[in-house]
Amino acid sequence: MGWNFNVTRWEIRESKTFTLTFGGADADGNVLRCNDKSVVLAQIHELSSDKKSPFIGATSMSIDNVAPGDNAVTVRGSIGADTDRLARITFFVVM
Repeated sequence: MGWNFNVTRWEIRESKTFTLTFGGADADGNVLRCNDKSVVLAQIHELSSDKKSPFIGATSMSIDNVAPGDNAVTVRGSIGADTDRLARITFFVVM
């Protein structure tokens, strides 16, 4: 059995608890491919204002739940701030 892998990166601007669904192509043109049997790893980090430099700032960020579906992933997470923060969520998908 062969394994297929794909990686996509998504920029978000959120605060507090969020639930978002991602699908299609990311800003780099990488297409999110998955199904309900996929294994999806997700990570989140802050981005500099120019969207180029990831960093770990004073704001806590977490991904709490990940649910893969038909070429889409829904995540629930939190950003420990009262005002929106620029962040990137990266998905590593194994099918």
